[in-house]
Amino acid sequence: MFARTGYRQLPPFLKPPSQLKVTFKHMSTISPQVLDEFWEVCNSTYKAWLARRGLFEDNPDIEALLATHCGPLLDHLNEVTHLHLLGQIVKLHDPPVQSGHKNLSIASVFEAANWDKEPR
Repeated sequence: MFARTGYRQLPPFLKPPSQLKVTFKHMSTISPQVLDEFWEVCNSTYKAWLARRGLFEDNPDIEALLATHCGPLLDHLNEVTHLHLLGQIVKLHDPPVQSGHKNLSIASVFEAANWDKEPR
């Protein structure tokens, strides 16, 4: 699938932060488990986007495939993957706290990291 889109192979994915030999001195308020969970959400969203892009957006044969008996299924899959990605992106941009519940979002990681406003 990726050979037709110009990719020779899937781009390499970073290891979860807990497997890196790096210390996060600014992130002392974030546990390694929470950081790994956040990384997993980001990474799975990125992988889903790559798969969707390879199948629907960069696929030179998509029009021919849509014209076959698989067309209705591919249309549905296109819509479902699009909605899934939008939902994941929206979830990543949730506020740190909503209705008294903590969210695992970009804002919550920034808030827990106690970074100055400039690096944001």
